[in-house]
Amino acid sequence: MIGVRPEKKKLGGMPLEKRLMLDASLPVLTGQVLWLDAADATTIFDADGDDAATGTGGGNDGFSGSVARWQDKSVSGFDVTSGGGAQPSYGVDTKNGNNVLTFDGTTDRLSNAGAVISGSAYTAFIVYERDSPTAREAAFELGGGGSRNGLFLNNSGTDKYNYYLNGSFYNSSASYTVGNYNLVSITQAGTIVLVDVNNVNQIFASTATRTTTTGIYIGDDSTSGDFLQGKIAEVIIYDRALNSFEEHDVENYLASKWGMTIPNTDATLSTNAGSTVDELSNGNITNLVATDADNSDTMLCYTITSNPTYGYLYNS
Repeated sequence: MIGVRPEKKKLGGMPLEKRLMLDASLPVLTGQVLWLDAADATTIFDADGDDAATGTGGGNDGFSGSVARWQDKSVSGFDVTSGGGAQPSYGVDTKNGNNVLTFDGTTDRLSNAGAVISGSAYTAFIVYERDSPTAREAAFELGGGGSRNGLFLNNSGTDKYNYYLNGSFYNSSASYTVGNYNLVSITQAGTIVLVDVNNVNQIFASTATRTTTTGIYIGDDSTSGDFLQGKIAEVIIYDRALNSFEEHDVENYLASKWGMTIPNTDATLSTNAGSTVDELSNGNITNLVATDADNSDTMLCYTITSNPTYGYLYNS
């Protein structure tokens, strides 16, 4: 008997659908314009240029624990920086065994004032945690002046997730819980914006028009008045609207990496239970049919889960 099942690559116990992943690398790269990854200590630098992985590369006197530069892993090179007493801490807190950046809620922020993200469409992901139950705080913001958009928390004391776009706040139906990590995805396409928290939609708007933005602000907004008191683990931004399958892949990658639980339904295989043949015959496995509630992609792969007891298996 030969058994088969739909292939789902597992990272940390959570399936990442559609793509054969040889490691925990990011599954969607096309259109990526920012990737800040706190789990990668080689991208974290202190004021004299030493990285958090080796404590060398600049002054060679060890990593100070304060983040002066967070290196962008995308092709854009949109590193975000901070100076003086505004530097978040690194290595103080962890999530799922990975270091995160800790922001004090008073002065800590990172920015790249010249980073341009063009067009009316974009998709952003952020894994963060908020410690404070009061005041309004920004997890991140793109742009400044009359062209701004980003993720805020607790606008007007409502304990909600807030999407800010060019002067207007769009608020979630659900409230956030202080001290919990969240995976937030924001997809903007034309006038439509969708904001999901842990893969559950919380904000929908159909009259929100984004324009090209200049500037990236992490742990604060562009006006430097909404400092985050909490942690940030990872930020990923694309200059296009990802389709639902791509978005699902990135969410699964992030959830697996940071030890979070999001809704996901395993694929199932039907129609064929295998074949038993005698020693002089050939057996064929045909009519493999897969379904997946999260993914309608018909190009699912299969992997052999058990070898034939006798003889050989080959692809004809």
